Amino acid sequence: MNQIDYLAQKIEVIKAIPDDKIQSPVSVPVKVYIQEAEYMYKWCQPDKEMLMANHLDWSLVEDIPARVRILRDMQSLWAVSDSTDAEIEKQWEAKHDEAVKLRKHIVRSLKFVFNGNKPMITKIRKHGKGSSANALIQSLNDLSAFGMEHKDFLTSQHFNISLLDTAAEMSDILGDLNSSVKVKRGYYSGSRKIRDQAYTHLKEAIDELKRHAEYVLVGREDRLKGYASEYNRKRYFKMKQKNKAAEDQQDSPKEE
Repeated sequence: MNQIDYLAQKIEVIKAIPDDKIQSPVSVPVKVYIQEAEYMYKWCQPDKEMLMANHLDWSLVEDIPARVRILRDMQSLWAVSDSTDAEIEKQWEAKHDEAVKLRKHIVRSLKFVFNGNKPMITKIRKHGKGSSANALIQSLNDLSAFGMEHKDFLTSQHFNISLLDTAAEMSDILGDLNSSVKVKRGYYSGSRKIRDQAYTHLKEAIDELKRHAEYVLVGREDRLKGYASEYNRKRYFKMKQKNKAAEDQQDSPKEE
């Protein structure tokens, strides 16, 4: 099996990981975890015989480079989708805020024109309700249609008819943006899930390797250090220093 076919097969393997088994990177950033996994793969080679004697399936170790590559690729895919989503979300937020202000202005203006006409006021209130994206899109279109039904009267009352056209246009714009946001959110969610599945797949091999190493190399700190996360070690050391500094500050005598 060539490398391309093998990696394609590997993707199918990670996609098959069930939702209740998927883990997400928490304490160590993915790029750091990948670097540490690659380092551990090389570090463990001199301990191969001892680890295999402890019944570690060495094929799991030999599969680490492929699992690393898949995770790196899936992380890149997720990172790209994340940056694209951010721009679309930004456009949506801007237009959404603009649309809310437009709807409020139209409702207020229509209520003023139909002051005293309770049936009409009731309809205007009904068309101006809703906080969800779909409700906002629909209400703008409904307000435009309602206004056009009474165009002659509104014109006679000096109502700005162009607001109705703007509402219809805004409804269309928001509709398109909302669809794009939903598609991108779905893609983002999917790309993140497969990234986490790839992470879970690599972590499975690394955890098993570490579990065996910690058992057979007990007391061998010179070898065990290569199976520990340098990132976590440094983070723990910094946190310990910070806590000590805080304690020293509390214990120090206060100035009178």
